[in-house]
Amino acid sequence: MPQPLIFSASAMQFDPFECDRGIALSVNGITATYNTLPALCTKSSALSTTAMSCGQYTWKIQIGSDLYWFALGVARKPLKNRTGNEEESFSWTSRGDNRDDSDTSPWESNDVLQFDLDCDKHTLQMTILRSGESHTIPDLPDRELFVYASMAWTGSSVSFV
Repeated sequence: MPQPLIFSASAMQFDPFECDRGIALSVNGITATYNTLPALCTKSSALSTTAMSCGQYTWKIQIGSDLYWFALGVARKPLKNRTGNEEESFSWTSRGDNRDDSDTSPWESNDVLQFDLDCDKHTLQMTILRSGESHTIPDLPDRELFVYASMAWTGSSVSFV
């Protein structure tokens, strides 16, 4: 059985051409920070540079300290609606995932999350490394997917680790 492709922070980064103007990227593209005024409170998204369409991929993301609203997972390109929707993005949010409508955040500030994408089985698994809690989204589309992060509060950030 082939080993999954594991991306380190130096290999996985956010694409400056696939970020909303409300997102500021670090120079190396590893950290995405929401930088719009809270009064605007609009969601902004970022996609990775890496296209994933076959095989297995693993990456880790660390959540920043502000958990007002996040969505993390994968999405198709281009996003018509930059905040994503069920046809474009496949993700969990800090208010539950886009498949179950729960109001509880599955993670805490500064948690590191591991994502395991199996393009052949069409599944995305997210594991909270602190607790070992794991969630899976089944039935992903058979097409190119990109790491997806969306935020809605000034100072919110996510980083590849």
